[in-house]
Amino acid sequence: MANTGSSVSTAFRFMRAPVSSVRSLAWRRGLLDGQRGWLVLAVTLWGLGRLRKAAGRTPELVSSERLKPGETIQITALERHGGTSSPSRNAV
Repeated sequence: MANTGSSVSTAFRFMRAPVSSVRSLAWRRGLLDGQRGWLVLAVTLWGLGRLRKAAGRTPELVSSERLKPGETIQITALERHGGTSSPSRNAV
């Protein structure tokens, strides 16, 4: 009988961080199994990650808090000030 616990945790990992999960799978299959296509994918994903890091495009963590059962949060996008596409400026 197969261990269902590991397959469930693997499924959750793919949902949480799909790019890093695919990259890890590609390294494993490319290096350990010798499959060239997976190795090319691993190197490509690794290179894109390094390029993004070098370009300074990393996500910014603004807040991190644990919610208790029954608690909610509300996320609101505020309009930026000083933008060039304000509806009042472009009104005809």
